[in-house]
Amino acid sequence: MKKTSVIAVGLIYLVSIILVGFFGVRLKVYNPVIYVEKIVWNYSEFENTKGFKVEIPTEEEKMQGVDYDAKLKYGTFGEINSFLINIKCYVEPMNATDTKLNYYLNISDKFDVTINKKDDNTADIVFNEATTAYLVVKSTDGRDLSYVIKIEIISIVI
Repeated sequence: MKKTSVIAVGLIYLVSIILVGFFGVRLKVYNPVIYVEKIVWNYSEFENTKGFKVEIPTEEEKMQGVDYDAKLKYGTFGEINSFLINIKCYVEPMNATDTKLNYYLNISDKFDVTINKKDDNTADIVFNEATTAYLVVKSTDGRDLSYVIKIEIISIVI
């Protein structure tokens, strides 16, 4: 090959790289999957309600082996009958691909407690007697994140 041919091919090659870089189409992912990073419990309605107490363990308590992320205590005088608690949880980030949550109730003994999961990511828990239960909230996006709420219902019968 002659020098001029080699120089012409090299210049065309260089110009084509510059043109494609300038006018070329960049690749774009159209449907990225955004995973749930955190499950958050909205406990604001319990903070100012008589009889309820919300406790969030400190980092030191978590390092010592606390088996829950939050605790909800309710104390009352008298019998517990059809006592309803509505738990509201949501995921962060809000624009996650799958924002649905599953609710599971772990009770040590056979107590009369029922759970009803709603479509708006809330759950109604009905207590018919004083007990301690663990509510496990899990993400459904495949990452298996969980948030555990320890619920203590205390009844003092006089």
